[in-house]
Amino acid sequence: MERGISGSKARLEAIQFKIKKKEEYLKILEERKSKIQTETSHEKFEELIIKEPDFLGFQRMKTEKTLMNMEKIFKAQKVQLLKNKTDLEAKTKQIAEFSTKNESLKKEVQF
Repeated sequence: MERGISGSKARLEAIQFKIKKKEEYLKILEERKSKIQTETSHEKFEELIIKEPDFLGFQRMKTEKTLMNMEKIFKAQKVQLLKNKTDLEAKTKQIAEFSTKNESLKKEVQF
């Protein structure tokens, strides 16, 4: 047995483990994205509509208040999406770096 072979195999497995963890985190971010999309479904929009009775007792939609509610929700979701996008880009970059490092270590192991 040559010196260092055992350690290089463990090192390679550690990098593969890190890549796997980053991919799992990427899946979590995608799940969050789908959750946000489902939150903006038709039912949620119905909840944002504000109706108040007029002088005859009929329920009328208050467009200004409803639009303000929708704008608040969209701003919050936009901020969350931008944050998730930057996280996703950073994690994707790390995955690419780990993959290249993994390939170079595989080449070293072969030699």
